[in-house]
Amino acid sequence: MSAAAPALNAAPSASTSSTVPGGARMAMLLAPALLVVVVFFVTPFAILLAFSLGAKTSAQWTPTLAQFLRLFGDPLYQRIILTTIGIALQVTVLTLVVGYAMALALVRSRSLHRRFLLNLVVLPLMLSGVIRTFGWIVLLAQNGAVNSVLGQLGAIDAPVKFLGTNLGVVVGLTHILLPFMVLAIHSNLSYIPPSLADAAGGLGATPLRSFLRVTLPLSLPGIASGTLLVFIMSMGAFITPAMLGYGRVRVLPILVFEQTTTNVNWNFASAAAVTLLLITMTFLLIHRRVLRPRRDWRGKGAARGLFR
Repeated sequence: MSAAAPALNAAPSASTSSTVPGGARMAMLLAPALLVVVVFFVTPFAILLAFSLGAKTSAQWTPTLAQFLRLFGDPLYQRIILTTIGIALQVTVLTLVVGYAMALALVRSRSLHRRFLLNLVVLPLMLSGVIRTFGWIVLLAQNGAVNSVLGQLGAIDAPVKFLGTNLGVVVGLTHILLPFMVLAIHSNLSYIPPSLADAAGGLGATPLRSFLRVTLPLSLPGIASGTLLVFIMSMGAFITPAMLGYGRVRVLPILVFEQTTTNVNWNFASAAAVTLLLITMTFLLIHRRVLRPRRDWRGKGAARGLFR
């Protein structure tokens, strides 16, 4: 009797759980995550969008596109938007070229050397971006180390002006964001079996052809992750453009800061922030369209196309 009692007591709970519909159970499981998304993502964006569609001088909120028309109609703000996108694209391309070479060298190095080199890649992330940017201010000054080395090599006749230009901002952001690209690509390359490239070489493929037909297609997921991460971080960068730009390089994050602190125009600042978000989302959609997963990324697809 005592042994059968727990079984009898457990039976109603099992029958009760079985009567709960599957959709209700799924909703209960998703409720905490949905609550976090609504509170911390949807609601702030809704408030931001409401500010961007409001008028600064109006006492009562009325939806208007005046802030966006001002942002896209003024040549000054058009130049700021183009500068932001241009710097982000340049940084993404530079980090991709340099980062892929570094990641490939890490993967092909010995195990002991690989750990040491990975530590060197991660080490800059332990320092503040402000400190690293101050270091680039010293290096890129007209009498800094970069101009001194270029002058001694005979590459330049006069010091190059890096600070206060887009070039200096691109150099600083490339150095700061390079570890993210290296780690993203390295994590993908480390899962590609070296035997695939060896097999391609055994079948008569040159090292370049083996890289283009085997290694590169299989590493596209890592390239996609790295480029997306670097572009988003470049679009939202504030400290490095503000410090290396010397107030002459204006990007959308700096514009948002100026409008909220100096001009106290929250409506126009919100419109600039929404525009920054929309540009990033547009890049995300194009990025997913161009670098979406394909079957020929897998080993079989790469092997079939090796000698075509």
